[in-house]
Amino acid sequence: MFLLDTDKDCFIASRVTLANWSLVLKRDLMGGIETNQFNALKSAIGCVNLSDKRDSWKWSLNGCNGFSVASVHDLVDTHTLVVDIEATRWNRFIPIKVNVLLWRLKLNRLPSRVNLDRKDIDIDSILCPICHEDIETVNHIFFNCGMAQGLWALLAKWWELNIPLCANISEWYDWLDDSPIPSAFDL
Repeated sequence: MFLLDTDKDCFIASRVTLANWSLVLKRDLMGGIETNQFNALKSAIGCVNLSDKRDSWKWSLNGCNGFSVASVHDLVDTHTLVVDIEATRWNRFIPIKVNVLLWRLKLNRLPSRVNLDRKDIDIDSILCPICHEDIETVNHIFFNCGMAQGLWALLAKWWELNIPLCANISEWYDWLDDSPIPSAFDL
């Protein structure tokens, strides 16, 4: 449309309010793409309201004119974060990486073969590469695979605890809540 305009140095305001475009175009529209682009342009500028005020930046997410980090934080929280009824469990006695791992395990956000397959990542098989007996889910990796159960048994022996076989992180948290482990180890 810019190429068809007779005055390439004109102000946008002179085009927004224009009623008869044939007065400012070099030639008539040829149809097809030109007509589609022209209609898209008219649609885009059709609801524009121009004023004589000086240009300024405006943040209107929460109704005020100023920008605030809190309003962006609220936007992210309400539109992109998964809200769970159960509070996230953090333990200050264990490394942050372990807390994040447990959090991602609880949300099923670890790169198990099933989760990779759901994201259309090409993998040869969704079966557990260790036991080849079940599909590799996060619960299988941490609780149901024979190797995982063996590791839990070794951990129980080392800590001299009766750690039951849990099927998922929720059952493990339930056991921790009722276990005789000192509070420094509570998750």
